[in-house]
Amino acid sequence: MAQEIVGADLLKKLNSDLKGASPTSYYKHVQASLLSWDGDSVNSRKYHEEGLSLGNVFAKFGYEIDEFRIPLKGSQLLLESHILSKVAAASARRSEGTGKSLLILHYGGHGFETKDCRAVWAAEPIGDGEQPLVEWHIIQNHLEKSEADILLILDCCFGASAGRAGSRLGRIELISATAKFEKTPPPGLYSFTNAVINVLKQSLDNISQTDREDITAETLHRRLLRKEANLPATASHVVLRAGIPNRSIRLYPLHLQQNIAQQLDTKGPLIKLLIKTSSLDHNKIDELAIWLRSDIPSDVSLEVESITGIMGSLQSLITSFPDTDKPVGRALSEDSLSRIVTAWNNICELVVLYGHGRQQFPRTQSLLRVLESQARRFLSRLEEEETDLLESVEQGILHSPYAESQKGVDHLLETPEIGALPIANQLRLLQLTLRPEEDNVDEPEHSTKSLHDERHIWKEEKGYKQSLDQEELMQIEQRVRRIANLMEATKSEKFHALECIRWSHDDKEHRFILEFQVPPTHNPTRYWSLKGILAEGTKKRPTLGQRFRLAYTIAEAVLHWHSVQWVHQSITSHNIIFFEDLQSKIDFGNCFLQRFDYARPKQEPSIGRHVDDIQYNVYRHPDRQGPCRQGHTKIHDIYSLGVVLLEIGLWEDVRITGMKKDNDIMVDKMVRNLQYAAEKRLPHYMGEDYQEAVLACLKSECEPEIDDKAQSRLAESFQRLVMDRLRKNRDLR
Repeated sequence: MAQEIVGADLLKKLNSDLKGASPTSYYKHVQASLLSWDGDSVNSRKYHEEGLSLGNVFAKFGYEIDEFRIPLKGSQLLLESHILSKVAAASARRSEGTGKSLLILHYGGHGFETKDCRAVWAAEPIGDGEQPLVEWHIIQNHLEKSEADILLILDCCFGASAGRAGSRLGRIELISATAKFEKTPPPGLYSFTNAVINVLKQSLDNISQTDREDITAETLHRRLLRKEANLPATASHVVLRAGIPNRSIRLYPLHLQQNIAQQLDTKGPLIKLLIKTSSLDHNKIDELAIWLRSDIPSDVSLEVESITGIMGSLQSLITSFPDTDKPVGRALSEDSLSRIVTAWNNICELVVLYGHGRQQFPRTQSLLRVLESQARRFLSRLEEEETDLLESVEQGILHSPYAESQKGVDHLLETPEIGALPIANQLRLLQLTLRPEEDNVDEPEHSTKSLHDERHIWKEEKGYKQSLDQEELMQIEQRVRRIANLMEATKSEKFHALECIRWSHDDKEHRFILEFQVPPTHNPTRYWSLKGILAEGTKKRPTLGQRFRLAYTIAEAVLHWHSVQWVHQSITSHNIIFFEDLQSKIDFGNCFLQRFDYARPKQEPSIGRHVDDIQYNVYRHPDRQGPCRQGHTKIHDIYSLGVVLLEIGLWEDVRITGMKKDNDIMVDKMVRNLQYAAEKRLPHYMGEDYQEAVLACLKSECEPEIDDKAQSRLAESFQRLVMDRLRKNRDLR
């Protein structure tokens, strides 16, 4: 059989088909549609209210909720239209490669079975005269067209009569309040829906327990059969379509699924699987995806591109360095080459040592445990060394002479080995940075982003003085446009910035508005600034480990924005943003550096007039205060970062630390107060490494006496004096 190289488009398709393959990240999107009859009757109102209570529980799982009141006129047609639209949307997500979808349909109401054993829904109990009916068995047949998984939860009499086997790929399961020929209790304490709510709530309460039982359709049914469920009728569970893989539908909070998936990507052992095939096309990719998805163990994640792929590209890149005919070989300085070669040698030595430590011995059970422990430590070290190597390569290339011009960046991007590495996206950002502002003038005001979730939008406003003349206003608009372009572009997560989807100019209110996409695991209406959290004192103070990680994250963001020659110009705790997760808790693990103050490429002058605002002056470098201030530079950003890191370390508003309630304090005295707090108080809370990193920022120790145009020596000093020190406690638990 001939071995074929997977093309980029086929590789992308296969990974898209494998999204959500692991049960730990099983569904990327879940929609719960709550169905009940419209009308003012007591029965209709009670079923509707109980359905909403179930919807509130599903919302805590991070599921999208909608309700549909079945009209009393045109019931069949309108309900069919509603359900088919939901089925089509769920199926489209899978076919578009945005992840596996689950559709949950809950019905609360009356039902009966016809003489030919067909399920029918009714607005009122049978015998109450003529009334609207829905032939559910007809709608259920349409569900066979779905490629997504579907869970039916039917709280009605004769619910199990809906059980008819199907044949397609997606899985469909039915949990009904009763078996055939049985009736279900009305809404209330002993209702079927109330029992489902109690089981799901208990699952949420036990979510952190290691010995918990995951909730699937099967386990949900099993718990409904227990005595403590208090159900007078016997709940029924039917698998209408087995699907591929043949595994019960799983109900799990979406935000926790993402966290577990990330852990699987980095913590566990990796297995390299070589697949040989006589041919490779889209049909073969479909077959491989179905095969690989089927019956995956619960702690396995699949992705066709592993650490070996990155390491292979790095190896090819490093071995090409001696070739001075290539851009990279000509670009790197001797210092950069030395750091990269040292990092590469560290990896090679690590692999050799690991190989020597795993010589063949009798494989006893105790030895296997030792070998497994060694493997985990090796993979952890390998990941650390790979990160160091990638950072050395990135810093060497991004601060090379080739990165100082658009033409040089274009040449670097033409290097095949670079195109396969994360640095490629940073070089594309650098292209945007190096582009003259005049090139942006004719661009449309609004972004062209079309695929976004309008429910997860966060808006950022940038006001300006009405007195600005037309030239000044045009300059600011050009800067806003460039910020939007940069924030919209594909970038590494290490920039820690939200994705901009559009922007607009509201000239009546004298402001610009940028709109950002918020991750679906967060609530866009519930956000905090670091300044706001600090104002809460100890009530919302994160753990020591969280504060170390937060400090490193913010510094990492500054490092990466500076690597593409962009300065923030307003790094303060007001502009570090957090969102609450779906459990209404502040997610300290994900902060975002936002509100770029008409930020700009480092080589362009600052714009705007001097504003003397004491609450922001405390973050500004001394050279940036007063009417005769200097233009903003990277070293000024780094000073502001030091002030924010001091706030995090002391967990205290910097106005207390730096000004000591003296609003008329002189700049020199304020700087001395900050440095004194870092020298005398900070080690007690955060240790000496953290203290030294903060002082390096506040005392501008990173600034070299002489530097090149790309400021490579500044970048090297910042890495050594700040990042390396903060990294030492980054993973503290």
